[in-house]
Amino acid sequence: MDLIEQKVKLFDGREISCLANFSLSSEQFVNEQSTKAVNLCVHGWLDNAASFIPLSQYLTELPLIALDLAGHGLSAHRSADAHYHLIDWVYDLHLFIEALNLTTINLIGHSMGGMIACLYSATYPQSVSNLILLESAGAFTQDERFFVDNLRQAFVSRKETQKKYQTNKKRDVSVLQSLYKTRAMHSNLNIELARLIVDRNIRVCAQKFVWKSDKKLNTLSPIRLTESQAQAIFRSIVSPVLILLGDNGYPEIKKSAAERLQLFNRGKLQFINGGHHAHMQSAKQTAKLIRNFISR
Repeated sequence: MDLIEQKVKLFDGREISCLANFSLSSEQFVNEQSTKAVNLCVHGWLDNAASFIPLSQYLTELPLIALDLAGHGLSAHRSADAHYHLIDWVYDLHLFIEALNLTTINLIGHSMGGMIACLYSATYPQSVSNLILLESAGAFTQDERFFVDNLRQAFVSRKETQKKYQTNKKRDVSVLQSLYKTRAMHSNLNIELARLIVDRNIRVCAQKFVWKSDKKLNTLSPIRLTESQAQAIFRSIVSPVLILLGDNGYPEIKKSAAERLQLFNRGKLQFINGGHHAHMQSAKQTAKLIRNFISR
């Protein structure tokens, strides 16, 4: 089933792009949204909604929406004087859910999207029926002793990024194949899967292309959660939690997920075949585990 390209206007006038396997304006959706849980997918850093296309092909019977976070994919960038903070993406997610009047959701988050999903689930526990984390331990934390050094480095990265990307340089489409290969290598994906992500992050015109994703996404996060703050978030989540990790995923995520599992009210940890993007590599297996979890 092909996903439908759609836009959702937020309370503050901004628009968030998304892919869904149904029309968000259909009468059936409007009538069922208070009784049928929607599966809402949140992608990881520098990815976009297309990273959930393989998974969607095995969940065709379930209503599914995959959004583009601000600065990614087809969604708008933040203003020129603004930067990207994890908490602001949580607020965007809240406005997106409000705009669609979603009252019951199964929240599915990959990597950074899992962090966003955890924060939302803790803040609005009444809205989330099930929380599924894909290659995510829920938070990337830092010892408070390193706070000042990290802040200083983040400010340096802002200036360096601004200097490096003052213009969005047009590049010849002939280099796209090498970009697909580079992304495939870095994300441990085949070319076909890597292309899904890359193509949604670029705009092609007259044999040239430019990046649509905001270059400011490459700056360091100035403020990170401490482990105690993260644990407080996990303890505030009331919905059942399924953590699906790639058997060849990031070791630090495996370690943190195992240590934090007990903090969730009803946590379950399982492994799927693949690396950090195992939900793309093993979409059928991932879909089966998600379906079993939300229908138990």
